[in-house]
Amino acid sequence: MSLKQKYKEILRIPINKKNRKLLRNNNITILSSNCTGGVLSHDLGLQFLSPTINMYICPNDFIKFMIDIENYIAYDLQEDTSNNEEYPVAILKDIKLHGLHYSNFQIMKEKWDERKKRINWDNIYVMMFERDGCTYEDIKEFDKLPYKNKVVFVHKDMPEIRSAVYIQNSELLGDPMQKIKILTKHKNWFTGKRLIDDFDYVSFFNQ
Repeated sequence: MSLKQKYKEILRIPINKKNRKLLRNNNITILSSNCTGGVLSHDLGLQFLSPTINMYICPNDFIKFMIDIENYIAYDLQEDTSNNEEYPVAILKDIKLHGLHYSNFQIMKEKWDERKKRINWDNIYVMMFERDGCTYEDIKEFDKLPYKNKVVFVHKDMPEIRSAVYIQNSELLGDPMQKIKILTKHKNWFTGKRLIDDFDYVSFFNQ
């Protein structure tokens, strides 16, 4: 860990301590289309009860996964041997999982298999982001998902989408693939706060 990262981690200590104290719902499965779910789980001191930790799934594939998750979970991960990325990519039936923070496919598969067994089916929270090619149609389809606790982070106010949340200054201009910033990025050097901290995720998880 670099000095810069250590400094940022030190700034997070009081924020994480406060949030952990406020969190009442500790046995939650956060199914997230990118790494944000894993970062929040880590910050809140939660056990990883989700197989989507440390990876991202393109919104269209993520929605397919969430519509029929119990069926998808029953399939084994297969390595995408045509992958040209520097990280492993897996195929789950007909969708792709990008193991952005895994060094190889075997570790990615082991963690996936381990964590999918931990899913708390009675306490699921779903998070998606207007990134990785997310379209307005994807957002509308996400809003239809039959999950009580779900949120999609978008680049502007969308009052017609019940699950949409816009975080001020999170939008990216001129990039059709990534319409919002990475929400786990720190806002500045002084407070330790991240963009995602402008969303009250503790209250969201306490619902």
